[in-house]
Amino acid sequence: GRSRMGTIKHSITLYGFGMKYVQGKCSFEDVLRTAKEMGGDDIEIVAPQMVPGHPNPTDEWISYFKDTAAKYELDPVCYSVYIDSGKHKGRFLNENERFAETINEMEVAKKLGFKYVRSQDALLPATMEKLLPYVEELGLHLAIEMHGPWSPSTPVFEEYYELFEKKHTDALGVVLDFSAFASGAPEIVLNNIPDDCCR
Repeated sequence: GRSRMGTIKHSITLYGFGMKYVQGKCSFEDVLRTAKEMGGDDIEIVAPQMVPGHPNPTDEWISYFKDTAAKYELDPVCYSVYIDSGKHKGRFLNENERFAETINEMEVAKKLGFKYVRSQDALLPATMEKLLPYVEELGLHLAIEMHGPWSPSTPVFEEYYELFEKKHTDALGVVLDFSAFASGAPEIVLNNIPDDCCR
């Protein structure tokens, strides 16, 4: 979380509620209520998982989201998206498509009241650089998730760092996932996998 007048804020990702949400065991409002009960101040949402009609939610849902987040006093902080490179049969998205889709995601994030948009490394540094004027115009921060097996020394992240140094802007950055610092699956996970699972 971020600090406000010396108080550390508690940010909660709604990703962890995803299974029950997609199974219909809880509503979106249930998710927000639970996040608040857990002590949440801010929230992250993984848009493809929880935003109906993603990447183009209706104006009605946008109003519902803003009203419900306000009801539980939850500040929208991070709008997390993916570059769905495999959405077309037989080919990956080209740069123009990744560029246009990211602009759309940022515009939706802005409407919903988010400050950060988190994408992934399929959004290449060269495309991220071309997006910078749009990021700044929208008053957002566009970040790339560093997720295992990538680490700070992975070559593509070296390219991101070079871009950040060249542009000298706070509008671009990296969101760290703890998996970037893991050398493998935790023992607690491995111990629950049967030895004969791959036979």
